[in-house]
Amino acid sequence: MRVFQSEDDAFAVTFRRARERKGLTQEDVARHMTMRGYDFHQQTVYKIESGKRKVTVGEGVALAELVHIPVESLADRFPDSPESLANDVRRAGRDYAEDLFNTAANMIGLRSFRAIYLDAVQKYAEHPTAWVEDPNGDRVPMTEVFLSLAMFPGIGDYLTAWKEPLANPAARATLKASGWDPDEEEEFG
Repeated sequence: MRVFQSEDDAFAVTFRRARERKGLTQEDVARHMTMRGYDFHQQTVYKIESGKRKVTVGEGVALAELVHIPVESLADRFPDSPESLANDVRRAGRDYAEDLFNTAANMIGLRSFRAIYLDAVQKYAEHPTAWVEDPNGDRVPMTEVFLSLAMFPGIGDYLTAWKEPLANPAARATLKASGWDPDEEEEFG
């Protein structure tokens, strides 16, 4: 079980790991913090991660937001305790549910825009005036090119794949326990 000597030590190690998992460089962090009004450089981030510099409360909050981990989790001296692990599961579940909800909303929007697009292409097809060359050099009506965009292979799977977790009762119960109840969402219930 990991135990850190202080919250500052925990923050330094946990932030570095979170930054690396996100694929961020120390330069990326410095740039982000500078845009938020903090005087940060790559060396500043290095010093924080190596425990040579402590963060202010404001810096800690901004850094935590950057890696999408609550500041209290970054500073947790006992990250492997059952309570901390349970909090991690709840947080990850909420994040997953939020991403699932956003994906669902995007897919519903995509379906609507696809229908509008197909309707416009059909209207255009009634009066074809434009021709283009396909990859083989053959002349084809522009509507065929437009339709190929809307009918790429797998679009049906893409438009419905987000529903899989919602069809599983155990997954729905987990989402509810994480703070998102799909039954309360009219479009998803």
